[in-house]
Amino acid sequence: MSAMQRLFAQNNRNVSLVDCLSFEIMDSLEIKYAFAFDRHFEENGFTIAAFHNPDIK
Repeated sequence: MSAMQRLFAQNNRNVSLVDCLSFEIMDSLEIKYAFAFDRHFEENGFTIAAFHNPDIK
């Protein structure tokens, strides 16, 4: 799947093309963990490897 296909499949205005491209690259390299503050990574099957509590806003 390409990043553009993933973007259209997401049907979520909060997910960017850059996020989708990151997901595609991470999938192709079999990367399972993301150092990110963005919950979209978790929603797309990656584990957030964060040093903070993502529930605190």
